[in-house]
Amino acid sequence: MALQQDFENRRRERLRRQRKQRQRMRIIRLVVLLILLILVIIAVAAGISRCAGNSANTDGGGAVVTQIPMETSSPAPAASTAPVSAIPAPEAGDNNLLDRIADSGQKKHVYLTFDDGPNDTVTPQILDILRKYNVKATFFMVGRYIEKTPYMCTRVVEEGHLAAPHSYSHDYSTVYANDSNFREEVDKTYQLIVANSPKNAEPFKVFRFPGGSYDDANYGSEKQDYKDSLAEMGFYYCDWNSLTGDAEGRTKSGEELLDYFNETRPDLNNLIILMHDTSGKQGTVEMLPRLIEQLLSEGYTFSRLDEIDYSNAPRSTAAASQSPAPTEDADTSSSDDTDTTSDTSSGSSDDDTSSSSSSGGSSSSSSSSGSASSGSSSGGSSSSSGRSSSSGSSSGSSSGSSSGRSSSSGSSSSGSSSSSSSSDEGVTKTTTTTSGNTTTETVNDSGSDTGSDRVLDPE
Repeated sequence: MALQQDFENRRRERLRRQRKQRQRMRIIRLVVLLILLILVIIAVAAGISRCAGNSANTDGGGAVVTQIPMETSSPAPAASTAPVSAIPAPEAGDNNLLDRIADSGQKKHVYLTFDDGPNDTVTPQILDILRKYNVKATFFMVGRYIEKTPYMCTRVVEEGHLAAPHSYSHDYSTVYANDSNFREEVDKTYQLIVANSPKNAEPFKVFRFPGGSYDDANYGSEKQDYKDSLAEMGFYYCDWNSLTGDAEGRTKSGEELLDYFNETRPDLNNLIILMHDTSGKQGTVEMLPRLIEQLLSEGYTFSRLDEIDYSNAPRSTAAASQSPAPTEDADTSSSDDTDTTSDTSSGSSDDDTSSSSSSGGSSSSSSSSGSASSGSSSGGSSSSSGRSSSSGSSSGSSSGSSSGRSSSSGSSSSGSSSSSSSSDEGVTKTTTTTSGNTTTETVNDSGSDTGSDRVLDPE
């Protein structure tokens, strides 16, 4: 009886130990499963986070979303590394940025400029194209359109382009009504650009006159006075020397705009091209990739208007951005002595003739067909470009230069001189005659004004 009781006790003890062992194994298995589950959750979360990061990077800068057909897929050019010098402060009578570019001595630079924006249809497409080709441009903006689409002004600046004022209203009768109105239109638009720039950065001060700065029938005399007003405000002004014709006449296709540019472009080292990014300028959007690819193949460097390379300029120009004053020398005023093509020639087809004459006694000059200005003194100089001309004076010598469709003539003598002009069916003849000494005749083949950048494009 005692042996049976002992056997039963041992059996129960064995069963109790087995139950405890099974319980321990269950706990171990549960802990292992829990650890595995935690590891799986961590791995899945990391994978989701990585995928989300890649998607954000692609949406932010990797993909270019555009519906613009690209005929060729050329690789994006490297950003320009040309040395850029500080542009000196503008002064009254010396704030034409085209003159600065022409005097720089830089080779094969192109400045794409877009007027009358921004808007939320054409401007974004142009920015997509510029980003695809990694080129920079300048946008001359209308203030009231900045107020409607401030985010587009911000995007222009954030993507490395130059935003500049093109007046607030673009209404000629308001912009050019008086000096106070003009200054307000310029400053108000500039402040809108600053307010919509990252960290309220103040961009380079350059202004483009609505209709251009030319001395023509469209408030031409007022514009000449306002050039000095701009200098007092710290602004340069900048016209253009080539264009695509996207604001002239009927709506043109991209191919027609590119043909227009190639047919009218001047043979210059530096091109300042006028285009528009207003609503409805889809032809400009279609043409732009082909224009960029063509100019890249020709070896041009794309820059903003505040990027001027003075490394190849004459020492005096690089130091002071001004040409050295002419030395005193007699009988150097003949137009045969100087034959220079200036980068400040206008791409438009306006009439322009200027003439200058100098003498030891007295001098006078006149011009016809379109608009011009002339300067005379005891040794003077005058130049004309596109639709505009300016005059200055120095001691002892005189020269006349012209580019685009303008021409000039000059003569000198020791006595007195006079000049006269006449026009016949678009051809202007300017004759300057001295007292029994020399006669010079220049013929200007003038074109017709097609209204480039003269009328505000509808919204």
